[in-house]
Amino acid sequence: SFIPDDPYGLSKYEAEQGLKKLADETGLEVVIIRPPLVYGEGVKANFLSMIQWVEKGIPLPLGLIHNKRSLVYLGNLVDLIMNCCTHIKAPGNTFLVSDDLDVSTTEILKTIANSL
Repeated sequence: SFIPDDPYGLSKYEAEQGLKKLADETGLEVVIIRPPLVYGEGVKANFLSMIQWVEKGIPLPLGLIHNKRSLVYLGNLVDLIMNCCTHIKAPGNTFLVSDDLDVSTTEILKTIANSL
């Protein structure tokens, strides 16, 4: 099992381990969902920050960055959560959710700029 070494990743890992232990000790049904960057109506956090950067015209030195990152549409994430709440095989599992297409940060910012 991969154990992150950065504080943020480690805190998430420890929370998951705590939930699994609680499930084992109490019989509580636990499903772990690991979403990437979430986009869609009403999103906040990182995606909202990206929109605000573009709206303010803040120049970002991202032209040379060709990273790929996963995204998930808010509606798709909600669908997964609803399925996890009702599917008999969901408890005890970890789900890595994302849409089919990984895109670069530069592509995301260009798409945001073109839609404003």
